Amino acid sequence: MSYTIFILLDVYNCIFWIIFNKEGMDNQMLRNVIRISEPLCTGCGLCTGACPHGAIVVSGLKAKLIRDEYCDGCGECTSVCPRSAVKMENVDTAPFNEAAARQRLAERISDDNPAVTNWPVQLQQVPLSAPYFNDCDLVIAADCTAFTHGDFRRFTTGRTLLIACTKLDSFDYSDRLSKILARNNVRSIHVIRMDVPCCGSFVVMVRKALELSGKNIPMVVTVISMKGKVNQ
Repeated sequence: MSYTIFILLDVYNCIFWIIFNKEGMDNQMLRNVIRISEPLCTGCGLCTGACPHGAIVVSGLKAKLIRDEYCDGCGECTSVCPRSAVKMENVDTAPFNEAAARQRLAERISDDNPAVTNWPVQLQQVPLSAPYFNDCDLVIAADCTAFTHGDFRRFTTGRTLLIACTKLDSFDYSDRLSKILARNNVRSIHVIRMDVPCCGSFVVMVRKALELSGKNIPMVVTVISMKGKVNQ
């Protein structure tokens, strides 16, 4: 008799669990979501700028995905990580919530979170040493990129920004930039250029400055098309 009662109770508990957890089960799905390795992450923040939904933040010197539902699995953040700390995994989790992600992005770029933390931003005008260069993630952008990409602010929020044009400006930026890199503790460099031939020299300039500085600073390059799309 006791054996039979045990079986009935077990079946009852299973039915009870299924009924009361059906909603949670319906909201789960197998899909691609990023996972960030804390040991590998240096907190450079490049992935936060790459995420189109503002789903990643740097907290405690480590990058973190706020919620799975903010991640659409696009993988843009995985391509910019210099330490391969951001990986895509196929997991059973909540589906992508586009409305919630849009709201999250709007909150991130609110007036309480300024897009520019330093002034001036022109490479020719900034001092060689300044507080905003200390322990900073540096964005070095070609002038045209901000006018071409519709959400350029996502690249610059919380970072130090420098802009220049190696085609129109008759100025050797590599020497000046090398001194900035040498005199300050820059954690990472994110170069943003246009997908046009004249912008090729922009990346060459930054790489030359990095070499002259004698520093080993992680650097990634983002290329913006003339239609405002991120090519790489």
